[in-house]
Amino acid sequence: MNRLGVGRGSNPSILLLDTGPAGSGERLGVGRANRMGIVDDPALHTLAQRIAIARDERDGGGPSTGPAGSTGRSGTTDSTGARSPILVGITGSVAVGKSTLAAGVASALRDDGRVVEVVSTDGFLWPNEELNRLGIAMRKGFPESYDRDGLASLLRAIAARGCGGMVIPIYDHFRYDVSPTERHVLTRADVVVIEGLCLLGPGADCTIGPIAEPLDLTIYVDADAANIEAWHRARFVANARRAAAEPGGFWDLFSGYDDASLDAAAAYTWDEINAENLRSHVLPGRGDAEIVVTKAADHSIVGIHPELER
Repeated sequence: MNRLGVGRGSNPSILLLDTGPAGSGERLGVGRANRMGIVDDPALHTLAQRIAIARDERDGGGPSTGPAGSTGRSGTTDSTGARSPILVGITGSVAVGKSTLAAGVASALRDDGRVVEVVSTDGFLWPNEELNRLGIAMRKGFPESYDRDGLASLLRAIAARGCGGMVIPIYDHFRYDVSPTERHVLTRADVVVIEGLCLLGPGADCTIGPIAEPLDLTIYVDADAANIEAWHRARFVANARRAAAEPGGFWDLFSGYDDASLDAAAAYTWDEINAENLRSHVLPGRGDAEIVVTKAADHSIVGIHPELER
């Protein structure tokens, strides 16, 4: 079935499963990156440097290229003669800060004059109605809840032809469902950052091969599991409390809940869904990542491994 043709349902009961960040510009997520204290972290510029090195290595070891449209000795080119963008994957557990790190890395790259697009794998989740039809509503966020062929095809197309003009589905975190109408049209870019689940680890493959195969660089965001759980639970409760000022979305389900009930709901979604996904599908992919970014309890970056050789 063509994923963009699947009807969208509005059954809210399944939406407890995906408590991913709203991201910049979403009604429940504006300013979240700054609150997490990561956007201005100097480590982001180290990661930007690593991405530039990856592009140099892919394109023959020459100097790092400039803005979109520049050409070099090697690398796939699009119809204009510009080389295809570097594809960078960022993955890790729910609530570990993938979207925030992606936004920070993109900002650092733009400071260096790069054109950057950020794409979330959330847009490739099957719509809630389809998850219900497939009987996997309680496994939202697990590999089988994604249109893996669609995600893999997108990455292969970008690697082969560039990203300009490609249309990307959008996940609506206010409704906690794939938007039936919103799309993002990519511009031609030097770097495309793809962030989210279903990039590495068991299940991150499809009929045309491993999803991560076209990626030039993969980054795993790591933290102590107890910290990730605490971040998830705090975000869940905070979003539910803000819903009083943002009626009409998913968090209306928790209207009237007291603090203890909200914390219990947050604990349930972690224990029964996200922790299992972390153990079974996400964490096993850490060893496949080329870079591991380690975060402390305050969300600061305390390690990037392997270290950049001087």
